[in-house]
Amino acid sequence: MKRRAVLGGAILAAFGGRAFASPGIAAGGASFTIADAEYRLADLLAPAGREPFAVQSRASLQKILASGRLDIVDQAGPDRWGRRVVAAAVETADGVRSVQELLLLDGAARVRPESDRARIARLLAAEEEARAAVRGLWGLSAYAVRDAATHRATGAFHLIEGAVKSAAATKGRAFLNFGADYRTDVTATASSRDARRWAKTGLDWAELSGKRVRIRGYVAWINGPSIEIVHPMQIEVLA
Repeated sequence: MKRRAVLGGAILAAFGGRAFASPGIAAGGASFTIADAEYRLADLLAPAGREPFAVQSRASLQKILASGRLDIVDQAGPDRWGRRVVAAAVETADGVRSVQELLLLDGAARVRPESDRARIARLLAAEEEARAAVRGLWGLSAYAVRDAATHRATGAFHLIEGAVKSAAATKGRAFLNFGADYRTDVTATASSRDARRWAKTGLDWAELSGKRVRIRGYVAWINGPSIEIVHPMQIEVLA
């Protein structure tokens, strides 16, 4: 992965990056610009536009960027808007810190898994700390964790918890059902190929039956409220 640093200093020694003259400017709660280049922070979803807490989320990122010592690591190719998808670290009084973790600890964003499992595990821990302390967006009902047995709303990203009533698979799809009727309770679905692949790395789809889990993703209406699982860490086993 290509590494680049912004505004020199100790973080350059730590990460071996290259200095830029321009500081980062927050474009949103999880995106920023540097010298006309646009970046999006990997594995994060922050409130945007007119969504609740969008202004505060952007301000939180700007405060972090204002420290002026930033290291950027590419995580993937550009997203569909042409923004580079990156992990970022900033030098603070406590040492070099992950920008993503700092935003999550502020309650300024939620985890949207898309990259490395080890990194996402740290991000989930930071998110959990902020949620337990009811920081930032976690104090708003719009971002409350939903109950899988009763949640009906679609068209937004949610965290949803519940006991898996059944785990099933067909030739092409795998399903987690949270109630007796998939048309009224939330269903998590993934490709059977992905489910088989994840089983080799510790997430056995069939063994989720009877477990209490937290799932996250965009809720769509597909014969009932449904979340598409495309990354194994969209599922957290709670008990």
